[in-house]
Order: sequence, then C-alpha cells, then structure tokens
Amino acid sequence: MIDLHCHTTASDGVTPPGELPRLAESQGLSAVAITDHDTIDGVQDFLDAACIDVIPGIELSAQGPNGENIHLVGLFIDHTAAPLLETLETLRRWRDERNMRLLRNIIDTGVDITFEEVSALSDGVIGRPHIADVLINKGYCKDSQDAFRRYLGERAPTYVQKEALPYGKAIEVIHASGGLAIWAHPMARTSMTNTKFKKILADFVAAGLDGVEAYYPEHTITRRMTVEHEAEVNGLLVSGGSDYHGGSRHVGVLPGGFSNGAPLCVPDELLERMKRRIKAR
Repeated sequence: MIDLHCHTTASDGVTPPGELPRLAESQGLSAVAITDHDTIDGVQDFLDAACIDVIPGIELSAQGPNGENIHLVGLFIDHTAAPLLETLETLRRWRDERNMRLLRNIIDTGVDITFEEVSALSDGVIGRPHIADVLINKGYCKDSQDAFRRYLGERAPTYVQKEALPYGKAIEVIHASGGLAIWAHPMARTSMTNTKFKKILADFVAAGLDGVEAYYPEHTITRRMTVEHEAEVNGLLVSGGSDYHGGSRHVGVLPGGFSNGAPLCVPDELLERMKRRIKAR
C-alpha cells in the first residue's frame, strides 16, 4: 500500500515533513510522497527522515485549457533543479500578492485580521486555509466550510482569483526537474463530466502528461474506473493518494471505494510502473 499525494506543514498540512515517513510507516505503507502546494521547502527534511520508500514531489497549481483551475502533482522531482526553483519563486510572489488583496477585501467588510496573524500559522507557503484558521480562531466563522463560503471560496464576494501557470508550462517545469507530471484528482468535481474529462485529457497528453490520479477519496468507483480506462487508452501511468492534510483524513487510507465499505488502498504496483518509466528515460 502506498500514498503518492500528501501535504505537510511546509504548505497547508498538519504534519511536519520530517514526521511524514514515520506516520506513513505506522499506517502500514511501503512508500509515501510529499506533494506540498507550490513549494519544496519540506522535501529535504522528508528525505532525511526516510524509513520507508520516500518520493520527493510537489503539487503545482495550473490553469487548464479552458481557464479552469487544475492541479498537477510532480513525482520523483529533483527539488534543487533551477527551472523548478525559478518557477516556485514566481508562484510565491503571485500567491503573496493574491493573499494581500484577499485580506484587504476581507478587512474592508469590517473583519479585524492582519497578515501577521495569518503568517504566524504557516511554516512555509501561506494559503487560504491559514486565513480560514484565523477567521475561526477570532470567532468570525464557525468552521473552515463557513470561512470559504463567506470569504475565501470562489463564490464569496471577497474572493480573489489566483494567477496560475499554464498547464503546458507546469508539465514542462516538472519534466525539467526530472519528474513525472500527474493530473491530480481529475474527476473530484461533480461538474467534471466524462466528455469534459476526455477533452481536457487530450490536451494534457499533447503537452506531455505522464499520468492521472485515479485512486482518490472523492472519486467514486465509476469515476476511478473511467480514469483508469482513459489512462490505458492514452498510455498513461495511474497514480493515487489520500491528499492528506490532517484532520479526519489519514495517510494511505481512501474512504469507501468498495461495496462493503472497506477502505480503498493504492496498490504498490502503480509505483513500480512509475519507476520503470523513470528508468526508461
């Protein structure tokens, strides 16, 4: 059992990078990947703490063919590669600018919140979940869902769209760092129809996509099978992971997935196929 999609305190998770391998081992995993949002700040600590097979990775925010927000996981990256570091510096600047605009919009509604309060909750990249935590801690929102509904989500009046890399550039950067580019949770949104998925996937394949994430907590069995089928048709790798951040979601465990309600586990052979693809390069 493996987990190729996990977050740490380097972005918006609750587990320090150096503790993730041991946590994964305690869950019975044979391998785990660190895939923090738009940062590699925790990768070295993660690698240094290896007690099982560890895969350096990242999750890049990107813009899809029709302007939609999509995420690409990069696995087996060289976290010291210059093209990657240069891109991440640009993304960090974009994120900081967006956060400041978002905070100003929230403050304009009468909310007493500062950038310093948000920054104090982050060990690395600052994201909307950190803003949500401050809003909750100060009593403005009852929970994260409430914070995103009222202030942080796409339909909130204070929302600010984040600049994102074109998907082709994101794939290019992952490849330049020696990694495999995986489309993360492609069917998690209810608005993603099979027709739309196939159309976007065709564009991604033309741009050099290596694989798709089929095993994911929000993927129904039917949707997982659809992703697996299209991966086979297009000669793509299949990946999977819990998208662990903390809370009720656990490393290596994907809720549901079988008719008897048993947890859905990501099989080891998916990682072996990736290693063969890397070696073949």
